[in-house]
Amino acid sequence: MAHADSPWTIATGWYVSPGLPFALSVRDGQPGFATGAEVSVAGYETIGRPGRGWWTGLYADALRDAGSSSSRLSMGPELGRGVLGVDGGYVLERADGRSFHGACVRPVLSLGFAILYGRVGWLPRASEPIVAEAGLLLKVPINFWCDPATPGCG
Repeated sequence: MAHADSPWTIATGWYVSPGLPFALSVRDGQPGFATGAEVSVAGYETIGRPGRGWWTGLYADALRDAGSSSSRLSMGPELGRGVLGVDGGYVLERADGRSFHGACVRPVLSLGFAILYGRVGWLPRASEPIVAEAGLLLKVPINFWCDPATPGCG
């Protein structure tokens, strides 16, 4: 996110962002690869220079982990400033016909359409309660409302 005349400028407004996550994972001591789909709805507030604003919203994702033969759904709030952020909340994992409920947290480094992340989940009733991921999330922010007074608002 650069200067006001850059095509990478994010205008103050609200965005829906569908995306595809790709992650290396560790679950039950098994390394794996997880992929799936994500969507978020977030508001971005430009403060001072573009690219330095706050963003906040909600996300939901669903992943299939080939290493542990499990599926995970997570959802919750997200918050960030500029390129740094964090999200997390509820996580549900289905494996071997059983369901496990817990919580997760995911710090992110947002580089526009590409987001690097690491996520740790805690599933207290599972035999191995920790799940970890390190990945790349490819997203497309689609503006559905922006402040007409903001540079970059079409």
